[in-house]
Amino acid sequence: MTFKSFIGERNFKQEHYISILATGVIAFPPLISLIIRVIRQIIVLPYKIDTVAFYGIIVLLVVLSFITILKRLKANVIVIIGFLILSFCISFLYKNSDQSVLVNLMINFLLFSVPALIIMYVVKDYKLFLKYFNIGMILILTSVIIEYFFISDSAILAEQYSQQQAYLLLYPSIFFFYSIVRTHKMKLTYTTLFLITTFLLISMGARGPLLTLIAYMIFNVILLVVQKRKFWVSIPIFTIIALYFVFQESILTYVYEFIVNLGLSTRTIERLLNGTFFLDSSRMEIYKFSFETILDSPLIGFGLGNDRIVLSGYLGLSNYSDIMGMYSHNILLEILMAYGLIFGILIIIWLCTGFFITLHESKNNTYKDILVMFLFFAFVPLLFSGSFLESPIFFSLIGIALSQHKRMNWKGIK
Repeated sequence: MTFKSFIGERNFKQEHYISILATGVIAFPPLISLIIRVIRQIIVLPYKIDTVAFYGIIVLLVVLSFITILKRLKANVIVIIGFLILSFCISFLYKNSDQSVLVNLMINFLLFSVPALIIMYVVKDYKLFLKYFNIGMILILTSVIIEYFFISDSAILAEQYSQQQAYLLLYPSIFFFYSIVRTHKMKLTYTTLFLITTFLLISMGARGPLLTLIAYMIFNVILLVVQKRKFWVSIPIFTIIALYFVFQESILTYVYEFIVNLGLSTRTIERLLNGTFFLDSSRMEIYKFSFETILDSPLIGFGLGNDRIVLSGYLGLSNYSDIMGMYSHNILLEILMAYGLIFGILIIIWLCTGFFITLHESKNNTYKDILVMFLFFAFVPLLFSGSFLESPIFFSLIGIALSQHKRMNWKGIK
């Protein structure tokens, strides 16, 4: 074996390690949690050896691909990470800051969000990444099925509202729909997987993931019609929509009874039946107060992460866990509260135009498909739920978008 072929084989293996790590940003947490739960039902190991072993595997993958990761990192990633760290440091200087809250957010950012940004930035072979991502999405669906039908208590399950699990299922549901409309293989298999995943997503009781999935489906149908002139694609879609509105009550009643028989949550179906699916007075109150608060400090904002303190004070919350969970539930408001109107609007414009320009300029269709999927994985849900500071998948999206600026000049992109 020549030195050149040895280097080529080494790089090939490292590309696989990087693709596995990139998939793991989404897939590792639920899979590790499930496997550990199963293991501990059989045997309780001392010193949490099972947890250490799984995270040890992740560390090993990082070590094996570390040199390649370092070589592919560019200044733009370092600047973004440095800017956010500096923003956290400045937030400590605000009078309304809480040290314990900011330290917690900063540690989580450094341990989870920074690695997610870096890993997605250094992905080079997008087709290889999609192969591993496909496996990861199937494993996520499998883990949720095992969790809900074989491990969880059925009595608790029927009353459960699981937003976290619903957003977890959003990833495979979007990917399976992408596989149906954008690829030419195994359409029946992906259709079956999509229907199963969507049904489970509905039964989790959270509205945000369902709305995001519907938006992604509509976006893809419009894209197919406009770009490829496939007008026939819209016919079955709009036929199904029309039939739903004509027979809405009968369809929802049937689905409701079916979900009840399975012992799953009927929260989403109940809201559709009683017409309150789009109503959320508490969320609207948070939005209203967030906007009013922004106007109180339009120039400098309140600092990154300090929105939790401001909103908690308004609602009279003092418990630490309540404070950590109290944020704007809208990425645009969260940015404006952190940085003020002027700088915040500039950041929002940079984000939105960056995504648009990258999509427009890229000639790699696989890359564009991945970027669109991650926009619906991360950015769209953050418009009505969650905090970008606690979303590694959002920073994965930033990593993907930034990566294309250097990929434009790579002749070897796949």
